[in-house]
Amino acid sequence: MAPLTNSGQSDIVANTIARFANGEVTPVASKIPGVRPTLAEATGNPGLAQLQRAITDSDPAIAGRFVD
Repeated sequence: MAPLTNSGQSDIVANTIARFANGEVTPVASKIPGVRPTLAEATGNPGLAQLQRAITDSDPAIAGRFVD
């Protein structure tokens, strides 16, 4: 049932990020005004960068979600 509810989908996303992160996931704000880095860029986490590349390669329309 989890994929059918908003909270279930959020849990799935959180678990996936945690599996790939394997380390620091505290984002650091950009030093350049107006720049909104993705989660991988803000954390400098290579696991998150790998996840981001894989997902955006399969569906480029989702790239903005990594900034949100």
